[in-house]
Amino acid sequence: MEDSVQVIEHRKKRRTLLFLLQVAARMVFPDFTLRVRYDLPRGYYCEFCQHTLDARAKPKVKLIKMSDILRLKQKMKELKEGDYPINLELVSKEEAMKIFMS
Repeated sequence: MEDSVQVIEHRKKRRTLLFLLQVAARMVFPDFTLRVRYDLPRGYYCEFCQHTLDARAKPKVKLIKMSDILRLKQKMKELKEGDYPINLELVSKEEAMKIFMS
């Protein structure tokens, strides 16, 4: 039983950090979307894709440098220190689609 609680807590921490990364990425790179491509054993493989209105167009991927990573890290730290609440809210699939599409 204790192992399953630890697994759930670990998942919550990873998802919270990923959420924090998404928010920081929007603030640091407003013209790009952070896309999480793969869940890896010790992290995630992500890409920054440029916004496009053409759904058929292949999105331009931004190559990031160490300075970009440091900017993201700093922004995540600022957000964490801001002590903003993260609330779990259960919504229907349709409602979630509306939220993410807006």
